[in-house]
Amino acid sequence: MLTGTSGTTEGQLVQLPANADFASQRRKDAFSSGYFRLGATIPARSPRDVIRLADGSTLRLPVQDARAAFAELATHRPCGDPYPCSSLRDLTVISMRTTVVTLPTNRGMAEIPAWQFRMAGLSWPLPRLPSRPRL
Repeated sequence: MLTGTSGTTEGQLVQLPANADFASQRRKDAFSSGYFRLGATIPARSPRDVIRLADGSTLRLPVQDARAAFAELATHRPCGDPYPCSSLRDLTVISMRTTVVTLPTNRGMAEIPAWQFRMAGLSWPLPRLPSRPRL
């Protein structure tokens, strides 16, 4: 099982960078509630389907295409107080690309393929794992 990640929804793993900051509470709430809209071209290529473990061994895993990864990110979940969800503005995804993230697992560090989203108004990218690996 992966450790060191935070989920935006059950089964949807994202890795927030250490410098993840938000200009306002509303922007943070929009992020946490899945208020995203697509302002970028959907890549045709999916991330590689191989996890590389610290000992050099590899595992194959199913990966999501870009459209499915974005759909799971942009869920528009209920947000709650102190203001209605209708007052939240979507964060615009301005680019998507494949990347690799290194995360601790119960089998040591692992290099795991991921999608990387960039949003207008946020200074940091958002890596999102394109599968639900069990290591």
